[in-house]
Amino acid sequence: MKNNFLVLLCGHVDSEEKKNLVLETLDGFEKEGIDVCYSTHTPNYLDEISKKVKFTVFDSNNQFVTKHDYIENIDLLENLETYGLSIDYKYQSFGKIESFFPSSPHTRSAMSLLKNGTVLSYLNSYEWSIYLEYDVPTPINGFKNFIENKISMLEEKNSECFYYTRGNSNFNFLWGNFFMFKTVGLYNNYKFTNGNWYISPRAWIDNWRSGFFESICQYILCSTFDSSKIITKDINEEFHNFWNAESYDHISKYYHQQSFYINEKSLEFGLSLQLYPSKRNDVYDLHLYIDYSGSEGLLISNIIVRNQQQILFKIDELYPEIGHWYLFPVVYNDSKKIVLEYTLSNKTYTKNYSLNYNLEYIEIMYNNLCRIDFN
Repeated sequence: MKNNFLVLLCGHVDSEEKKNLVLETLDGFEKEGIDVCYSTHTPNYLDEISKKVKFTVFDSNNQFVTKHDYIENIDLLENLETYGLSIDYKYQSFGKIESFFPSSPHTRSAMSLLKNGTVLSYLNSYEWSIYLEYDVPTPINGFKNFIENKISMLEEKNSECFYYTRGNSNFNFLWGNFFMFKTVGLYNNYKFTNGNWYISPRAWIDNWRSGFFESICQYILCSTFDSSKIITKDINEEFHNFWNAESYDHISKYYHQQSFYINEKSLEFGLSLQLYPSKRNDVYDLHLYIDYSGSEGLLISNIIVRNQQQILFKIDELYPEIGHWYLFPVVYNDSKKIVLEYTLSNKTYTKNYSLNYNLEYIEIMYNNLCRIDFN
C-alpha cells in the first residue's frame, strides 16, 4: 500500500560527518517503510545516499544571498517588509555600530530545496508532505508513529498544516525541525512554486525583501492555509515527550556556518569589513569599518575605495588584530556610485573582493541595514 505522506529530507551534505548523520536517519526511515525524497544542492555522496531513498532531487544552484546583496539592491528596501530581522549592536569608544541582518545567507538555497521537494511530492500524488533537516534526531518511538499521530490529529480536526513554535517573538517558527502540510495546498501557492524568487539575489530580495527561512516558511504556510486549518505546538511542551532531549536546541542542530565558511570562504569568518554611513547635523558621512574576531594570519591588502574617476581611500596592507576594530573616514564628495575593493589571504587561500555601493540610497542604507551612531 502506498504511503499517503512523503518526507522531504533537505540538506547540504558536504562532509563525512553530515553524510553519516543522513545515512543513520535514512536507515531508520527504511526500516519503518517511510518514503523519502532527498532534496539537496550538493553532488557529494549522491550515489550513496540515493540508494537509501525513493526520490532524489539535485539542484546545482546553491547561491547564497549575502548582506551585501541587500546593499547592492537597496533600492528595493525603501518600503522595508520583514519576515524576521536580526540586529547586531557593537559598542565602541566612539559610539555604536548597528548592523541589520536581513536573512541568513542560506535562506534562499534552503527555500529552493523545500520548493523542489513539494513539487515532486505533488506530482507523485502524496497527500501530505513532511519537511525535515538532515540532522534531526529520531523521535523515541520512531518517525512513522510520530508522523502518523500528527496526521491523525490533523484529520480529526479537519486541519491541513502543523508546525512547531519556540516561544520567541522574533523567530517563533522552529528552524530545522518537523513541519507538515497538505501537499496540494502549498503546491497551489503560486508565489512559492511559480515565482521567480530563486533565479537571482535581486529576484529573491524583490519577492521577500528581508526574511529568514523560519519567518518566510511561517509566512508561506499562513498565507496558504486558513488559520483555522493550522495547528501549532510550542516545542517546549513536547521535546521531552517525543525526543527525550535536554532542550529543543538538541533537536535542531543545523548551523549555516558549517557550509558557508568552507574553503576560501573561511577567510571571511569573523571579519566585518564594510562601508557604514553616519549622520550628523543632517549630513551623511561614510566610514570604512573593520572588525575581526577570526584566527591569526589574515592579511587584508589593496584596500581601495574609488569612484569612476579617482581613488578616494587606500590601505596597502593590514594584518588585523584579533578582537580589534578599525575605523577610517572616507571622503566621497558627491559620488553616487563607489566601489570597495580588497584582497583577503592567509597561508592557504587568496581571494579578491569588489563591493558596489549606490550612494543615491545612502539614507535607506543608514535606516535599514547599517549605520554608525557617534557619542
